[in-house]
Amino acid sequence: MKQNANLSFIVVIAILLSISNLSLYGQEIINISQTETIKLPLKKVVHYFDNFNNSSLLQYSLKETKIDSISRNENIATLYLTENKNYVSANIITDLNLYQKTIREKSFESNIIMLYKGEYNKETLKYPIKPTINESFSKNGILKWKINIEKIDENFTKLTFIFDSFNKKSKEDFISNFTKGIDNYFNYAILKIYVCENFKLDILKYLENYSKSDASDVPPMKGN
Repeated sequence: MKQNANLSFIVVIAILLSISNLSLYGQEIINISQTETIKLPLKKVVHYFDNFNNSSLLQYSLKETKIDSISRNENIATLYLTENKNYVSANIITDLNLYQKTIREKSFESNIIMLYKGEYNKETLKYPIKPTINESFSKNGILKWKINIEKIDENFTKLTFIFDSFNKKSKEDFISNFTKGIDNYFNYAILKIYVCENFKLDILKYLENYSKSDASDVPPMKGN
């Protein structure tokens, strides 16, 4: 009985630690994995991505997105991409109702929307007049993505778009970048993350443009 009690205690502690980590790294991530099946053979899709970093067919929104590496075998491939934007990377909201309204109305251009909690820092607490937290603002930063490419048959390919900034390697960098250096008054924590479909749509548009260019024999490469 004592052994079972000890085991139960360990399980409870593990659950509490898990909840703590979720609180630190984002309690809720919505739409983190998105799928799309396209009418292109796997071989062509991989070929189009091989030329992605030097392509002239990229939308403006993808100009600063780069493929870091591609792993592949006969029927599947995985792309790892870095999006280092000098324009808006995240729409940050500190009001739950506004966060929900923004998602519902799709009134955003960024690739992720984040609900933040802001608390006065120690320095701000010293002053009798406190600043008001902004309800909504934007922040630039590095986003990581992964695309799994899977052969369905000879003509169709399935793409799975994964928001990969919370992988083990880049998670701490992501949290640090998107919670620090925002202002001098508040300490910020991420409560929720909604992954928009803008990135997926941009990538699909690139593949569509490349396919059209391929059909017309126009070289889709940048000039020197």
